[in-house]
Amino acid sequence: MSTRKITGALLLGIGGLMMGNIGYIHAKAQLAQYLIADAWQQTIATGQPVPPWSWADFSPIAKLSFTSSKPLFVLKGSHGQSLAFGPGHLTNSTMPGDVGQVVIAAHNDSHFVELKNVHVGNIISLQSRSGITRHYRITDKTIFDVKQQMLRRSDRDELILITCYPFNNLRPNTPLRLVVRGTPIVPSTGITAKL
Repeated sequence: MSTRKITGALLLGIGGLMMGNIGYIHAKAQLAQYLIADAWQQTIATGQPVPPWSWADFSPIAKLSFTSSKPLFVLKGSHGQSLAFGPGHLTNSTMPGDVGQVVIAAHNDSHFVELKNVHVGNIISLQSRSGITRHYRITDKTIFDVKQQMLRRSDRDELILITCYPFNNLRPNTPLRLVVRGTPIVPSTGITAKL
């Protein structure tokens, strides 16, 4: 067998393995979404955090809805494992459903790809595990460099969504972040809508 044929067969085999791995990752991600959605329903019913599978070190704590796409389940924590399966709540920020600054982060090539399509004035809904839904109007979309500035903690009642920027970038871990801010439609008097 010639070197060319061996190289071609080897490349074809490697390509097949890569495609199979991509298919496996995609199937695993889809199954995870069903398990997380089921855990969310159990969480709403019981009011207690329910992990989507027994070895998960996270649980869904909120449901985030944009008007133009499927809802996303926000997971407790913003570490690598939870961010692989959904948007993560920064634990040092206010819990979803409470009055205060709620901060949620996600990857721009998966769960927060929708942020490139949201505009100032759009509405975002956030349902807490107690069943309370708060609606936020987007007031600002900015890009900042994490090397030059930090996101400041505030006492304001707002929702902040963060993802890497720019979208469709081939270089991972860029220092730029897209920050989307929303203020509650209902004033922070403790009045919220319940589903």
